[in-house]
Amino acid sequence: MYPTIGASPSACWQGGWTMAGNPDERSHRHDAPGAMDDPFRRDLANAFGIILSPPHHGPDVRGNAAYGIRPQYGMADETITGEFAETMRSLVVGRASALAERGLVTPEAISDLQSKPYGYPPAAQQWPTFLYTLYLDARPFLNDGASVIAWGMFFRDVLRGVREWSQARRDSVDYEAIPPGREAREVASHPVLTRPAIIALCYADLAERYGAGDTIAIEAHGRGFPGFTGPDHPGYNDRYLVRAKAGRRSFFWSVNGDGTVTDHFMMAGGQITMLPLPDFGAPDQRTWQDPMPVQYVQVNNRQG
Repeated sequence: MYPTIGASPSACWQGGWTMAGNPDERSHRHDAPGAMDDPFRRDLANAFGIILSPPHHGPDVRGNAAYGIRPQYGMADETITGEFAETMRSLVVGRASALAERGLVTPEAISDLQSKPYGYPPAAQQWPTFLYTLYLDARPFLNDGASVIAWGMFFRDVLRGVREWSQARRDSVDYEAIPPGREAREVASHPVLTRPAIIALCYADLAERYGAGDTIAIEAHGRGFPGFTGPDHPGYNDRYLVRAKAGRRSFFWSVNGDGTVTDHFMMAGGQITMLPLPDFGAPDQRTWQDPMPVQYVQVNNRQG
């Protein structure tokens, strides 16, 4: 089953759920303070959320923790980690104000937002990772085009904000302060998006660049690591193929768990048209990869 986005007041989503009420009446769907602090939680299949971790950092020649340096013994610095968590929380809260203005999330949900621990099994010595989620159940929004666009733009703004923050940290790295024998490390926070967040990004891209009809049917297929990651506990290496069917045209996005679009094309009348890659804000997005000329091959299997 897949959600139908349009003017219809109801939608099918994994078993025939029907939208009802408004965001205020659905406040129990917020990830409230103290709720589900288990870093291995598996309740995110329908959540609007993003997962972030601080870039690699380690001690410089003066003994101060700094970005861009291989961690010592694989350990993160508590001060840098705490500052990162609060900075990312502020970034998400700032971008969420547009959602509150549209009535899609309550001001209380924004002010209650926390940096919640997140991780993958096994639990030993994991790099610190934080989950930020405003809605545990995004399904009420997935049948209304304007709402999905707003959420998609929100996640795109967050991703681009994280990328800009990473670039600023990268530009400030003092490579002369890296201790001898310790390698430099990339300064980038690789995000992880929940499946509804990726759907919203794709739909917002569809509406912005190609227009959207009255009804859009969406499918989101994925690949994860069984027992480690999946829709209910997403990870960086997850892969998604999202299809949006608009009349006789079907648009496809191949998206990594961090929002990197690796392929994008349209099918209509049995023909495939490669399309320019959108920039959702992922750290490694390569929009300069233009489609190459198509090659047609016809194989004849007739004998004699």
